[in-house]
Amino acid sequence: MTIPKYDELMYPLLSLYNDDKTHNYKEFSSQIIQKLKLSEDIVNVKIKSGQSQFINNLYWANTYLFNAEFLNRESRGNYTITQRGKEVLKKTTFIDKKFILSSYPELKAQNFWKVNAKSDVDTLVVDNLVISDVPPEQRIETEIQKLEINTKNEILSTLKEIEPRKFEFLVIKLLEKLGYGVGEVTQYSKDGGIDGVVKGDTLGFEKIYIQAKRYKENNVQLSEIKHFIASINNNDKGLFITTSDFTSSIYTYLSKRNEKVVLINGQELVNLMFRLNLGVSMSYQYEVKNIDTDFFELLDK
Repeated sequence: MTIPKYDELMYPLLSLYNDDKTHNYKEFSSQIIQKLKLSEDIVNVKIKSGQSQFINNLYWANTYLFNAEFLNRESRGNYTITQRGKEVLKKTTFIDKKFILSSYPELKAQNFWKVNAKSDVDTLVVDNLVISDVPPEQRIETEIQKLEINTKNEILSTLKEIEPRKFEFLVIKLLEKLGYGVGEVTQYSKDGGIDGVVKGDTLGFEKIYIQAKRYKENNVQLSEIKHFIASINNNDKGLFITTSDFTSSIYTYLSKRNEKVVLINGQELVNLMFRLNLGVSMSYQYEVKNIDTDFFELLDK
């Protein structure tokens, strides 16, 4: 089951308004969830702002019902059904943009709604800008996700090209950024299979031994993990981190042993760096503003 799109919510939402009372669309969320038999997992899916995607879609369903004059705004966030809205409920059991345009062509004449004939996808036109069928917050989130994926791919490509020694220093910085104590990269001639050491606590009672493998293509082999484990003391912790990945035999081997070793592959490393702002910088920042209806309502107060 997928999250219902806003046009799939328009008819059930308008039906609930059909009691001649004033409502806020959020009042109906639990009833619609029940009616559509939506699971808790579906309802709890969040968009990047932290809002429920279901509630966000419900908001846009309410907005389009108002734009089509099926609802009347009584006060901020509060609506009642109009005569046009009541008539619509008698005509159909599904409302979308095409239905609205075919039933009320004056909206098209006003250039408020527009159907893209080539793609057969409804679009909204505001100030001559064609806006797709997906609510704005979700479009923004989708584009941001694309940018994030591109940036993460660039990070991974860069990691695979840097000098192995620099990669070891990067891993130390990563652990320090994660809140561990001061770390150091070991000398090549004396590392004994250990590339770095980080204090596991502020005073240094615990140590975390690090093996960092900057590989372009090859995955880490089981023999390398065994050699790393043999290089650290039984009571110490180990972190094996690579720009590539680990063979399945490694996970099987560690699952049967009580080794204090954590594995981080290239994708996990990139995700950590991205989250911690390590190796990335802020490029753009946007503000999204909503109308403050209270301001207008209280102008004469």
